[in-house]
Amino acid sequence: MQESLGQRIRKLRKERNLSQTDLGNLVGVTISWISTIEQDRAMPSAELVSKLADALKIPVRELLQNEEQHMEIVSRIKLIEVLIEKHRAADAEEIINGLLDQTDLSETQKHTLSIHQAEIRLQQKRFDEAHNILRPLIEHLEALNYHDAYIMAWIYNILGSVQYSKQKYYEAHANYTRANILINRFVDFDLLAAKISYNVALALLRLDKSQEAIPYLQAAERYYEQTNALTKLADTLFTRGIAYKNAKDYVKASECFDQTKAILNVIDHDRLSVIVQHTVATEITVRENPTQALSELEICLNKVRDLKDHPRQILVHAKIAYVQMELNNFQNASTHIEQAENLISDHAVQDTPEVAEFFRIKSIYYFRTNNYTQSVKCAYYAAAEFDKMQLRKDKARSLQVAILSYKAMGEFEKALTLALECNPYFN
Repeated sequence: MQESLGQRIRKLRKERNLSQTDLGNLVGVTISWISTIEQDRAMPSAELVSKLADALKIPVRELLQNEEQHMEIVSRIKLIEVLIEKHRAADAEEIINGLLDQTDLSETQKHTLSIHQAEIRLQQKRFDEAHNILRPLIEHLEALNYHDAYIMAWIYNILGSVQYSKQKYYEAHANYTRANILINRFVDFDLLAAKISYNVALALLRLDKSQEAIPYLQAAERYYEQTNALTKLADTLFTRGIAYKNAKDYVKASECFDQTKAILNVIDHDRLSVIVQHTVATEITVRENPTQALSELEICLNKVRDLKDHPRQILVHAKIAYVQMELNNFQNASTHIEQAENLISDHAVQDTPEVAEFFRIKSIYYFRTNNYTQSVKCAYYAAAEFDKMQLRKDKARSLQVAILSYKAMGEFEKALTLALECNPYFN
């Protein structure tokens, strides 16, 4: 006789020496609701299924076994959404594959499953596959003058994320903007609308339009605050702090960073805490107290080592080297540059903003130690990397170091030509 979902939950709970009260506390429901589920008098929601699997330390698919095929199609699609949100792509895809065989799917449900397939490809970094799912779909829907603004905005948002992940920020911004226009047709400003607003802001930041990004971030913040989505709220506040910092409004930037840290202290989010800490140290603290900034950066370095976040580790080494140069400690700066280079080599880290920024700082090190030829070489390498990512202002910042080196070598014509090339990005 096949075991029911309720019977399976009861058996697993007892095997783990958990009472119904214990399990209820772990997943955030009452003992009576756990009892109701175990007696098969109610089917848990998709979110609760996922929480139960986590609490019982078992994969969702193993907990459900064949149960999900008896769930309503709407509930199964909701379960797919929860699994994608939790980055459980394989579990989500297996349920999608089972659903695609259904003959009673509506057109909207078919579109939804296609979009979820693209989201899974995006999570798996199979960007071209995600694009190849969504581009024909959006073109088909546009040709039909499809009326569902939510579906259309959802597709454009994921297309934007595909382009953003491929560092094509202008294309990403164009798709996010199309999605954002459709928000006006939503009944409510919901989670998708908040995600779109945040993504528009991210793209604007990459395009050096920090001031324009702020209202979009504030719109997303209001939603995350209302729904108590603390991790997303912290991330959005931090990003607004970056926008203010880029706009040289350091007071408001500090306020945002302080609010972010307060939230992170509550939710204990290690990776975001490190990002906030090293950003504050290198953009705010260093202006008044470089020694304190160094101390904070060393703490960050230990944390990113533990997290095995190699690109972030490279960036923190580079930032420490820069502060050491500001304090005229060139030997210490050299040590951190060497350690960053070893990380790049050992872990084959490439084509990232962190590596590009490292080479920009390395070019500054060579300039300040009078090795102008190497300074120019590193500056051009950093500029080329930033150019691949369409980060044109960062490209120009890198080339400015080359301009200074050309001047120091007496090659004024090269310096002037390069200055003219960079000038539009600073007007």
